[in-house]
Amino acid sequence: MNKEKQWWDKQTTPKLGISDPMQRALDWWHELPIQNLQDMNDSWVGYLWKYYPDKSHPYHLTGEEVQHIYESEYVA
Repeated sequence: MNKEKQWWDKQTTPKLGISDPMQRALDWWHELPIQNLQDMNDSWVGYLWKYYPDKSHPYHLTGEEVQHIYESEYVA
């Protein structure tokens, strides 16, 4: 495996969380489409634009960042 692939894999949004709330958020995140042409807001890209517009793509979010998005949208 080359170094770029190793770096990419290491940065990729995790599938396993360190707590139950984070795991719920990660499960929700990984069920979303990357891009939703009918409702862009309900996709990785839409949430990335809304919460982290300075990030260049939605593949390298931390568990904490995904949990922040989830809780901001669904936990009041």
